[in-house]
Amino acid sequence: MGWIGTKGQELVQIFADELVAGQALKGVALTKRRSGSRTYDVRPCPGKKKAPVTTGAWRSDP
Repeated sequence: MGWIGTKGQELVQIFADELVAGQALKGVALTKRRSGSRTYDVRPCPGKKKAPVTTGAWRSDP
């Protein structure tokens, strides 16, 4: 199962598998990034080759 949520959050969502959880987390990160937050760094799963790899520094484009 893939989990999204950490200590201190009000909502923890449970997903059927890691890929679905990863897609949901990417959506959260994209929304956060567009709103100016720098708390999320989304890295692709090791098995996925199509997703771009971030270097840890935030890109300027949304």
